[in-house]
Amino acid sequence: MPELNTLGPTLKSTYEGQPDTNAFTDAEKSKLAGIQPGAQVNVPAPVQSVAGRTGDVELSTVDISGLQDIISGLESRLSALESAQE
Repeated sequence: MPELNTLGPTLKSTYEGQPDTNAFTDAEKSKLAGIQPGAQVNVPAPVQSVAGRTGDVELSTVDISGLQDIISGLESRLSALESAQE
């Protein structure tokens, strides 16, 4: 009976197509099989260095390009505003 040859795949497809079966498709099973035990989603790699330094790194304004110029400009503006209010 030729219809019996297609019965298995038809039943499988019908079963997996139901929303409440919790059945995994072959593609989902294959994808899950490739995940390492204990794997976590989107865990970033630890930072190895900052500004060319390793270990406990503390940055200062000189480590950030242009930051000191911005701070100096803001301090000048603040000083000018304070002077104008006197």
